[in-house]
Amino acid sequence: MANDIATADAPIVEIAAGKLRGTSSAGIYSFRGVPYGVPSAGPNRFMPPEPPLPWAGVRDALAYAGRAWQLPNRPKRRPVLETLLGPADTTPEGEDCLTLNVWTPGLGDGAKRPVMVWLHGGAFGYGSGNRAVTDGTNLARRGDVVVVSVNHRLNIFGFLHLADVGSPAWAHSGNAGMLDLVAALRWVRDNIAGFGGDPGKVTIFGESGGGGKVSVLLAMPGARGLFHRAIIQSGAAIRVSTRERANALAEAVLREVGLRSSECERLQSMPAERLLAAIAPASHAVGRSRWPLLDRYNFGPVVDGSDLPQHPGEPAISDDIPVMIGGTREESAFFLADDDAVWNSSLSEAELRQRVAAVAGAETEEVLAAYRMAMPQASPGDRLIAALTGSIFGSAQYCWRSAMQRGAEPRSTCTRSTGRAPHMLAASRRTMRWICPSSSTMSMRQTRPPARRAPGSWPRAFQRPGSPSPGTGSRTIPRSHPGRLTRAGNARR
Repeated sequence: MANDIATADAPIVEIAAGKLRGTSSAGIYSFRGVPYGVPSAGPNRFMPPEPPLPWAGVRDALAYAGRAWQLPNRPKRRPVLETLLGPADTTPEGEDCLTLNVWTPGLGDGAKRPVMVWLHGGAFGYGSGNRAVTDGTNLARRGDVVVVSVNHRLNIFGFLHLADVGSPAWAHSGNAGMLDLVAALRWVRDNIAGFGGDPGKVTIFGESGGGGKVSVLLAMPGARGLFHRAIIQSGAAIRVSTRERANALAEAVLREVGLRSSECERLQSMPAERLLAAIAPASHAVGRSRWPLLDRYNFGPVVDGSDLPQHPGEPAISDDIPVMIGGTREESAFFLADDDAVWNSSLSEAELRQRVAAVAGAETEEVLAAYRMAMPQASPGDRLIAALTGSIFGSAQYCWRSAMQRGAEPRSTCTRSTGRAPHMLAASRRTMRWICPSSSTMSMRQTRPPARRAPGSWPRAFQRPGSPSPGTGSRTIPRSHPGRLTRAGNARR
């Protein structure tokens, strides 16, 4: 048939499930909305992902498919933040979300390129792999790599632990969203050669919540052998939910929707909106985690003893995987941008003390003194940004660094963007441009992309053969006492 014939503008690739038709632009081939699993609604809700059904003929992979249900009622942010990273994803929300997107510089040329699998941010509760800011075109071109971005189940649909309050039938419900990512990596292993990629050279990478997903995959036995390098940017996860806390959340959800533990199967036919509405009251009923700085996700991965046998901060399962971990000096600025006093540079010393006390508790005065000594000329707002960056992001990076240095051969590289941001929002944009030097949608599009400024960074160094080593503009963080990252030592860096 005529529509089965590949052309320069409509390339066709055959994978295990059938043939795909993509698009071509400026020398990069793209395939969007490719299913790696069947829809997760109805009897598949809370269950491990199933592979996609084969199809006849040629399936169009020309446009992004839907994204997962998003965490509802998130606080509205300042208008400037809504477009900070380019236009939002407007694809429909739903449970037909097990799809991925592929960008490649070559098809049928005999090349075996490194593969980079992008895991989106959003704290395991929202976000997607469809945003224009993480379009893989330029990364594929500049790095001569195959780029893959993934959508998967989030929030209550991906992480409702029913195994203990229900029955063994729900054994995998608490980590279904992570099992989706494992299934996507299996898809990469089985199919990426058809896109010019090497299934033996797969790097997983993510920013913010995506960095947390990379952290968790490093601790999952089911992901073993499916990737060979990992990059955690601005979001290392040290701890995730314990079974006890996950059980309490599941029990609170059942109470909220009026079901007994023996009626868990009714959750599969319940309207999605009803389940989404149960997230906030269930979270409120259970309260904060015992470790709020380290375990930050109510409906996120669970240490269930099987799919995830341990916390990510102790990833013995993947001790041989080279890891790059890093962030920016002012990570917390993006999250504090909705604080009027910080935004307007009017934060007082009393307000600084109040905000630090919410995190530091009994050590508040010691923390304030340490940052006052380390940053004597800084405003209270800048010291708050530094203190929260150190306590939340810096401490996590230190813990990962320490864990990865246990063996005789260090396997980690630590990077840090240290330049002073011209605006409190620039740190987030700098991180994303370093990760995906892609898009003309960003307001910083006149800035030279980091991939050009630092040709030794991700695309051309880390995911290729050889030991991880810092690229231009990167540095290795030396060993130090853990307390220094949450106190004066981190402020001085």
